[in-house]
Amino acid sequence: MDYLINEDYIAFYTSFFNDQDKAIDLLNRCYDLTESNIFPRRMVNQLARSILFSDYCYLHKSGNRSFQVFIWMSLIESYEYILHPDIDSEKVDKLAVILNFFRSHLNDEDR
Repeated sequence: MDYLINEDYIAFYTSFFNDQDKAIDLLNRCYDLTESNIFPRRMVNQLARSILFSDYCYLHKSGNRSFQVFIWMSLIESYEYILHPDIDSEKVDKLAVILNFFRSHLNDEDR
């Protein structure tokens, strides 16, 4: 099923896949799961919103990346808690979570 998808989200994910059809396929698959599980849809929407907003702030704040880094760290923590819902967030080494994300999920160029 094809869903009505925000054009900004399509452009955002197309930049990662270098292929608009793949981006739309990802979004459709995440939206299709909404009936039984809202997390995939929330994640792709929230990720796109947050990164687009942090990029906007970077461009309009004389290149200060501190807000961008804050948003990235928040997203990484959220991603970790969604993957591992039984984690006690009070006992988690947040720095280790963030470093592990960068080591495990980013290519060398982005790292």
